[in-house]
Amino acid sequence: MVILTLAGIIGFFVGYWTQQLSYAIFTVMGASAFAALLILPPWPFLFRKHPLVWQTPIEEETSEKSKKKEETKKTK
Repeated sequence: MVILTLAGIIGFFVGYWTQQLSYAIFTVMGASAFAALLILPPWPFLFRKHPLVWQTPIEEETSEKSKKKEETKKTK
């Protein structure tokens, strides 16, 4: 968001100074490509320094599951 905002401001001034709208658009498009290159790939050295360790789910016994299903059917 910061990169795109700065690119918009810089692009505006570049376009105003050169009197070319295409220069302003190319500046913003270049910054958008740079931001996409920075954000979209899963860079392991930037974003995955301390990954979360998730707990494994506790599985119920199959016999308990079948008993619960039978009880719910009887109550309906």
